[in-house]
Amino acid sequence: MRRKRFDWDLLPSRLLHVVGDSLGLSRATAASDLAGSYGSRPTDEFVRQNWIVIRDRWLPLAGESRQALVVELWNLGIGFADDYPTGRDAEMAFIRSCSNARRLRETVVALLVELGGSSSDAPATVNDIMPSSDRSARSSPPTSARTTPPDAKAAQPRSKGSTQVNESAQQQTIDIYDIANRLWETADELRANSHLKAAEYAIPVLGLIFLKFADSRFAQAEAALAGSSTGRREVGKANYQARGVLFLPEQARFANLLKLKEGDNLGKAINDAMARSRTRIRS
Repeated sequence: MRRKRFDWDLLPSRLLHVVGDSLGLSRATAASDLAGSYGSRPTDEFVRQNWIVIRDRWLPLAGESRQALVVELWNLGIGFADDYPTGRDAEMAFIRSCSNARRLRETVVALLVELGGSSSDAPATVNDIMPSSDRSARSSPPTSARTTPPDAKAAQPRSKGSTQVNESAQQQTIDIYDIANRLWETADELRANSHLKAAEYAIPVLGLIFLKFADSRFAQAEAALAGSSTGRREVGKANYQARGVLFLPEQARFANLLKLKEGDNLGKAINDAMARSRTRIRS
């Protein structure tokens, strides 16, 4: 297949509009402005910075391009799904399970370059996206299902249970990946839209993740210990420690941070919560 030279103007207009809008560019000059910022064709950096917009505002309405991307990601083993995704909702859920990492960006770049190298908005086929040396005989869509990732399998109950229990475990797995992706997106936002380096925001972010984990464990133990106190003996720190749970004072509970209003000193509240949790670790 003989390819034409890439031209930003040949990308689908909606793609140019949503990316341009997110970057504060004029729709009339979005193509030329993107060329001035990213060069003669889309790059890894272009996808890294604009992936959330491409994913959430363009792909849901770009049916054929979305399907071509899903096929390629599936065959590369990127993303998580028990069965090959069919239909917009399943395809988008599968795409959202993919982290903004190098192989994803390379695949998206290949798709965009193919779109911008064509005289029409018709998306590339899977064979067009992949270099000829990397192509293999495959059917589209794939008929075989991949297995669930090892950590997702571990979340599923081993004993026989009801269908409701299995569905609950599957939903828990989906939520885990959703949380992971939202954390990744938040880190992307911090890196792209703040003057902080990764090392500068990593410590407080990881601290908050730890605090939320400790709070969840504390809440589970609190529910299990409910009603076990007597008139002569109250439930205290030792009861939580016996369960391997960090005892958190009320001021260090994550729920209190969520109750803070916009004008409150969020930074001080987080520092105080972390200090109290560290005190409990040492004591």
